[in-house]
Amino acid sequence: VMPLLASWSISNYGWRTSYIIFAVVTFAIIVVAALFLKRDPSQMGLSPYGEGEAKGKNLNSDVLGLSLGEAFRTRQFWIFCGIATSITLLSTLVIVHIVIHASGLGIPAFKAASIVSVNGVAGILGAILIGHLADRIGNKPTLVIITISYICSLLWLLVAGELWMFYLFAVVFGAAFAGFFTVQSPVVAELFGLRSHGIIFGVLYSITMVGAALGPILAGYIFDITDSYQLAFWIGSGIAVSGFILALLLKPINLERKIHRFTPIGKE
Repeated sequence: VMPLLASWSISNYGWRTSYIIFAVVTFAIIVVAALFLKRDPSQMGLSPYGEGEAKGKNLNSDVLGLSLGEAFRTRQFWIFCGIATSITLLSTLVIVHIVIHASGLGIPAFKAASIVSVNGVAGILGAILIGHLADRIGNKPTLVIITISYICSLLWLLVAGELWMFYLFAVVFGAAFAGFFTVQSPVVAELFGLRSHGIIFGVLYSITMVGAALGPILAGYIFDITDSYQLAFWIGSGIAVSGFILALLLKPINLERKIHRFTPIGKE
């Protein structure tokens, strides 16, 4: 919804005024929504589900998993970092520049902005469908499918010149993009267990954001020196292929064996 509204607002009021309008609307929505948040079920006269069963128990006592330091010393951590970084880099590289690229090919600005909208709608469906797929066939095969989708969509983008072609790109790319972020946390849990899932996922996610920061800069710089996005999309296709290869190399960890290996003598 937002890309279409932004395009309409910029066309009618300019980008400066549009920024102010969207800032006020966003602030109002967040504040109103926050008023409905409750810190604890007791604020509504309720008790958490299973509260009686949980009392007196250490819920983390039997949770299997690696610590952050132990995860750092595995190949899987850095392989998955590479996969996630390539995905985030490609996502921002394309999304930030796709409207400008399409407009440069003669597609009107409002219609070009609708490409991002189609990408968003595809993401809603992709998150559900790919999440369901991961439950049925496993996370690694799903990651392979996601990276193949990135390769195909970026190669298609190299030849896209009409609006329907961009829409087709947005459907595949948007579904793969949302699908990856659906399986990202389960992959971390499957690889490293749940004992330190929060900190491992947080650190890994922070590392991959380097890719998200570099993507738009890379594409923008290439456009400035070549007056075209073609080279950027070719490089993006190559990065997608590297993500595909890394997905094939990703193997599960024997958590029980790893934990025994990392446990100091006398601390079993």
